[in-house]
Amino acid sequence: MTDRLPWECVETLPHSDVDMLAGWDAAVAAANDHAARAHALVGRALASYWAVQPEVISDDWDTWRERRRADVAEAERLARRAADPDLLAECLLGRLYALWGPDDLGTRAPVIAELEALRPSIQDEELRLRVLEWRVLEHLDRGELAEAKDHIEAFARESAGTELVLLRRREELWRGNVAMLEGDVDGALQLNQDAISSTADTAGSPFSFQNVAVTLAIERFLRRGLDDVIEPIRSIRASSPRVAVNWDTALAFALSEVGRLEEAAAVFETVAADDFSPVRRDLNWLVVMHLLGLVALHLDDEPRIRQLLRHLLPFADLDATHGSGYASYGPVGRVVARLEGRCGDAAGGAARLERVLATRFAGPWTSLARLDLADVLRQDEPVSALRHAEQAAAELAT
Repeated sequence: MTDRLPWECVETLPHSDVDMLAGWDAAVAAANDHAARAHALVGRALASYWAVQPEVISDDWDTWRERRRADVAEAERLARRAADPDLLAECLLGRLYALWGPDDLGTRAPVIAELEALRPSIQDEELRLRVLEWRVLEHLDRGELAEAKDHIEAFARESAGTELVLLRRREELWRGNVAMLEGDVDGALQLNQDAISSTADTAGSPFSFQNVAVTLAIERFLRRGLDDVIEPIRSIRASSPRVAVNWDTALAFALSEVGRLEEAAAVFETVAADDFSPVRRDLNWLVVMHLLGLVALHLDDEPRIRQLLRHLLPFADLDATHGSGYASYGPVGRVVARLEGRCGDAAGGAARLERVLATRFAGPWTSLARLDLADVLRQDEPVSALRHAEQAAAELAT
């Protein structure tokens, strides 16, 4: 059990190919005890996460997700027989990483709780830190910023002095995301750029420029518009075939935001085909669908608006958090409310936005939700709409 598990195949998108998969397949076949087989099964599940590509393996995402589900389930059963806390932690973490996506969001909490209870018995430093990582991610996804900040501090204390550079960088990127969520835009940009530049020569970093690009695009969106990020988005999309749909979505969103609706519609059509089936149900599915909801609203595409409302409604109480927590597009409920309003349920949309405002911390995405509420109310309740618009304007000015 000396082979390190390929966690970065899920987190930072390195080159995951047939040879890596074949190696873990061979490890599964050669395993001669419960512990070795459990370890190899988790390795195979992780190695296959991003390998569903035309140049690697041609089967569809759903098929491989179910294979990963079977692998991690068997690994967990074997680990429980072995009575080894580190092995069990490895398998439970493998389940979280290998099934990272919308279909397993509802099953994460008990797994994370078990890992937290197990953590004092875990000897391996990386495993202990990854348990804390998932607690941070769960709070970020639920828009629980105070709790996320507490766990980031706990992570910082435990990771102080670690040689695991990529995990130390994770803490710095979380701080950048928190700064942006709270409205410290300049601080967020600086934290993000510092974190990436300090680890530029580290394994797993070739895709890190995308972290900076996303954070910079959020700054442009909030402050000055997206005109000057359109061509960089095209460039990133051309150089990132594994996540091409994500960047097609970013391009459609930027084009629609600046009023280039015909161009936006052409890109949108490629992503929206067959009820948005090109959007893989992976760790960034919710972020991508969140943005597509906004594109559909810009385009006034009623059939797609209804499809996207159906897709997003089960996640309306969550935040649209990028990957491992380095950026956020705020409450999914904000987009769902706007989709509901466009589908004729203005009262339902207004009530949802009121819930967002009643339960959310102050910050630019919350202020934009208030502005959306003003827009929903402006015809039937113009006085209330004006009050919300003025408050949103004052908040956003800061």
